[in-house]
Amino acid sequence: MKVRLTDRFVRGLRADGKAGEAWDTLVEGLCLRFSKTGRKSWTLRKRWLGQNRRWNLGKYPDVSLQEARARAREALAGLAHGEDPNQEKRDLTVRELVDRFDEDHLQKLKSHREVRRVFTRYVLPKFGPRPAASLTRRDVIQVLDQIAQRAPSMSNRVRAWISVLYNWALERDLVETSPVVGIRKRRERSRDRVLSQRELATLWRAWGESELHESTRSALRCLLATGQRPGEILRMERSQIDGACWRQPAGWTKSGRAHSIELPPVALEQIERCEHLASPFVFPSERTGRPLNINTLSRAARRVGGRVEISWRPHDLRRTVATWMGSQGYQRQVIARVLGHADNAVTAIYDRHRYDQEAADALRDWNAHLRTLTSQPGRR
Repeated sequence: MKVRLTDRFVRGLRADGKAGEAWDTLVEGLCLRFSKTGRKSWTLRKRWLGQNRRWNLGKYPDVSLQEARARAREALAGLAHGEDPNQEKRDLTVRELVDRFDEDHLQKLKSHREVRRVFTRYVLPKFGPRPAASLTRRDVIQVLDQIAQRAPSMSNRVRAWISVLYNWALERDLVETSPVVGIRKRRERSRDRVLSQRELATLWRAWGESELHESTRSALRCLLATGQRPGEILRMERSQIDGACWRQPAGWTKSGRAHSIELPPVALEQIERCEHLASPFVFPSERTGRPLNINTLSRAARRVGGRVEISWRPHDLRRTVATWMGSQGYQRQVIARVLGHADNAVTAIYDRHRYDQEAADALRDWNAHLRTLTSQPGRR
């Protein structure tokens, strides 16, 4: 329908379960589109360079009638001089879009480096020079299929971050559509690898006999001694350690909550081994002085595991610690306290006991057991 649009008309327009369009008679080509669910958006329609074209001007009520008319007039003036309003969108590459996203959003996240690594490793090599607006669902599916052959969970992470990237771009009118819409998350199998006592003893000796850097070796042993998250072990700062207490501030941990544990003797020994490295970080990189990257531990796991024919990942050590504590009769609340898991159970609202002493006891028992396992001749 064609009508001279007014604020009252636009505000009161109801879809009644049917999609439709209302054309403005005041500004040529300005159209208000409305969906079956009542969503409204502004577009400009015009035949240009021999083709019927459409340009999105924004969503209502974010863009008012007055603003939509101003945008339409500006676009029409540009078209009269041969300027396509969508040229910037077509010229913007995926690499440029990721850089903008990084500066505006990613750098505010504590996971900034890890997310940026996902884009650098999986997205930019395939799509970096491509115009961001040219990516199709098929393009994304092909890349996700390749990743899923080796790592289904990483495929889901890549999918999620491409989706976040394009949703961010849509909000800023940098693209028209998202190529991730309609792509479902893949099913993942929960990893359940728990190392045997013999495997732990073998790995402990192998770490000592390998050419691993002191930081890497000590970080792995501290991870096994404490059961903490690999990333949190690697970011440990000496300023966070007071005697035997390690305090991680809120926002530092995965749960976003402050977390503290009493460091057991084996962990304190590994921390002391790295004091000569003269860094504010307990386990610094030999090259940069910054915290070790999680990939360093993963490579060490593959290299050392390959030599002794034991397949394992750094996170398996954390699961192994928790499983041993469970086998010794420790309550789940105590194990959760050791691991730094947030307790979202209804009971936790009423049970405000922190289980600090019980967690310290569990870690001391585990370390006593670990010393027994690793006391054979040849350990370092």
